[in-house]
Amino acid sequence: MRFINLFTLIVLCVSQVHSGVDIDHEHFVSLPEAKPVAIKLKVDAEFLAPENSAILENLCREVSCFRFRICNPFIIGRPCASTDFTQPNLFVSSLVTIERGLIYQGGEILNADYSIYALNAYGQLCIAAGESYYDIAELNHDLFFRRDGFRFALPVACAGHMKVKNGKISEIDRASGHFFPATLQLVLAVSYLNDLGVIADDVVLNKGPYSSSFTSLAELLSFASMIELG
Repeated sequence: MRFINLFTLIVLCVSQVHSGVDIDHEHFVSLPEAKPVAIKLKVDAEFLAPENSAILENLCREVSCFRFRICNPFIIGRPCASTDFTQPNLFVSSLVTIERGLIYQGGEILNADYSIYALNAYGQLCIAAGESYYDIAELNHDLFFRRDGFRFALPVACAGHMKVKNGKISEIDRASGHFFPATLQLVLAVSYLNDLGVIADDVVLNKGPYSSSFTSLAELLSFASMIELG
């Protein structure tokens, strides 16, 4: 089967994602209008190995759910669970800055062996770190980007767990039980963060319960280069 003929232009879903809300810009940014997911492939699958064509096809199928939309350079997804209002908003305390290819938090280069993260449609990255797994076990990914007083979290480009060593991401996954990110969301997020220089060359991408199917950064970036969001 010639994959490219079937998937040259794939319109996978139409969903209602919250957008354009007025939010205090000292704490949040509102989402621009999100579009239904449409994917163009930059390569002809005839020239790909069959297993690579299958990977591309699966990447597209994963975002066929109503939860996903295109926003800026990402595919964003809304959560499957309500925000827990017994816990504080994490945005201000967890937002990081990226300077010269290094991640900073609180003015210092970040090191985090145990952390959860979320990336929003504007590329803002939040990381909540702890000294052990138990320090982050009670935290949820939908606490990073939310509008206070409303029982929903804003959509994210990706969310999961990560490790950061000397300002570089050494491990990253898409293990979020609130957002259930698709593999393609992780691919686009890692590609974006790699462009900023904060992904380690030997980053671990395939750890945890939500396998990414990619064994190396080079392989992931190769597939990312084939994807164009419509």
